[in-house]
Amino acid sequence: MFTQSSDSLISKISYGQQNPVGKLIGELDWLEDNGQLQQALTKAASEFETTDLNWRFALPNLEEVSLYCRLIPLKNETGGLEKLVLLTADNSFEAAFERELERYTYYDSLTNLPNKHYFYEIIENRFGNDLPLGETAVLFINIFKLQRINESFGYEVGDELLREVAQLIQGCLPAEALLARFDGDKFVILLTDEDMQNAESEARALADSIHHELGRKIRLGKQYLQVAATIGISSGTSTLHNLINLIQDAHMAMQRINGLSSDRTLVYRPELKTRAQSLLRMEQELGHAIENKQLELHYQPIISLSTGAITGFEALTRWFHPERGTISPVEFIPIAEDTGLIMPMGRWCMNEACRQLSEWIRKYPAASSLKMNVNVSNIQIAEDDIVAVTRDALYQSGLQGDRLKLEITESALMDNSDLARDILLDLKSLNISLAIDDFGTGYSSLSYLNRFPADTLKIDRSFISQMNNSEDSLKIVHIITNLATTLGMDLVAEGIEEESQLSILRNLGCHAGQGYLFAKPLSAADAEELLKNSGPQAN
Repeated sequence: MFTQSSDSLISKISYGQQNPVGKLIGELDWLEDNGQLQQALTKAASEFETTDLNWRFALPNLEEVSLYCRLIPLKNETGGLEKLVLLTADNSFEAAFERELERYTYYDSLTNLPNKHYFYEIIENRFGNDLPLGETAVLFINIFKLQRINESFGYEVGDELLREVAQLIQGCLPAEALLARFDGDKFVILLTDEDMQNAESEARALADSIHHELGRKIRLGKQYLQVAATIGISSGTSTLHNLINLIQDAHMAMQRINGLSSDRTLVYRPELKTRAQSLLRMEQELGHAIENKQLELHYQPIISLSTGAITGFEALTRWFHPERGTISPVEFIPIAEDTGLIMPMGRWCMNEACRQLSEWIRKYPAASSLKMNVNVSNIQIAEDDIVAVTRDALYQSGLQGDRLKLEITESALMDNSDLARDILLDLKSLNISLAIDDFGTGYSSLSYLNRFPADTLKIDRSFISQMNNSEDSLKIVHIITNLATTLGMDLVAEGIEEESQLSILRNLGCHAGQGYLFAKPLSAADAEELLKNSGPQAN
């Protein structure tokens, strides 16, 4: 029980040695609790209302104690306050549960870093008054290669690597910085300091330190692994509204360099947002074009260099926008890959290309020896069931598997080589052919050529265009030709535009080619007209 007196009610609470459970309040040396109980006592006494309180404090041994308290004011005969009754119950278990729940809610279980919920709450608590507090900067970090490491070495190794990466980043931070793991392989840093002279410069310096640290190989057991990062930076004044925008801007800058190359930093500029808005509009229009069958396939003939006969066609997607006219594949294919639209686009392309060749074979028996080449992107290999897509397209069109050739880039094979090899073997079971597209621009390794069941190498047009002017390009073409011959593979040259190039390729023994010297990509009607007038086709 506690009997009110003005001295005891208002006097400063002092830290005592006792656990208050089971004690009379008047017998205690008061505990330092940031005034929690004092405020509750004052409220109950002045308002004559029962008051509840979760009273938290630490014992001298630093053990945390949490008490559920109910303060009940009792009146005397005249209606004044006679005493306050304080009922307590030990709820340390519930408090521990609350702390664990808070950790689960606000901290990342893998790295023990704050998560994005904590990050946003800190921002709101610190800058919720929306008052300028000087400059601040946000760094949005994306770690590369984690997914490949997970698939190659297992998720336990990937998780351990992520913990090491978090520690490396943390070791680069100044005292006032806040690091949070936002999601998966993404981290965010908030730099705030009223004494910061130039937020952007300091953020750039920090990004350089992070790149340097991540450039070192990390030892995990017997493995030495290495990752890289892209870092987007934004800076501005420290207000709540502005900070939310800064996070979005830093993320946009990071995304702008994602996929271009690793180990890079980009500072946000307003023109990035203009570009992003343009890309978003194009993404929406592209999705609409796919849904409403507004895309077309054009067909570029592939010519036998020894006979001049057509051996097949490469199907190329074209987008004719109702307002903007023809949109280059260089512009819309990357958007399709970034957004996942490449999968419905790829399925449509596969179906339409198989259907078209099947139709030509029915009309022109001589076309039965042609092959239809269809490009397959990295995303389709990694995320779509390309085997099922191909099987369905062959079945629905009635086209035989040996009339279809899929073109796959070197990077698609190497991004996840084990998975890619399994998929290619499954595709080969459909009796189709496989070509490695843009050969010479990527890994160009004999070891991977030996692993993958490819039938054809396609020499990238960049080497063909420079053959007359560059001895190195000519040597590379010569080497690739000898390589294909040694491995028993067909060889196709892309981008043939001059007779001199054709002559060199014939002399080197290149089997086939395509390019504007023979024909540009043709509409289905024009390709069919070419077929009608070309006579018997070569095998």
